[in-house]
Amino acid sequence: MINANKIINKLQNLNYQFLANNKNGMKIDNKNYIFKTGKIPILLSAPHAVKQYRESQVKPSDYLTGALAIYLAEKCDCSYFVRTFNDNDDPNFPLGITLLEIENDYLKVQKKFIQKYKRDRYSWLC
Repeated sequence: MINANKIINKLQNLNYQFLANNKNGMKIDNKNYIFKTGKIPILLSAPHAVKQYRESQVKPSDYLTGALAIYLAEKCDCSYFVRTFNDNDDPNFPLGITLLEIENDYLKVQKKFIQKYKRDRYSWLC
């Protein structure tokens, strides 16, 4: 049986880090993201778990996205990559509109994470 209150409490506890500093979050080990590698080849990404800066405006965080990514990844044993601090940018913008390549630190590190995961997990295919 699913205990909804237990899940809600867990999500609230996980979400605390994203609410810090007026929802701008905080850096962890001098990085603006956290990640964990899971066993199955699915990656849950939450770049808007904290506020972001887009087109000269601060945009609100997407409530609970970071907590949900972590919670679901732990339950499914897949990977997560979650932004924990607002560096006055938006990883999802304007990629594909005005940028020809990835310039955002979050996306650069996420790309390396995916490449390493593929290399480590699927090297036997080569």
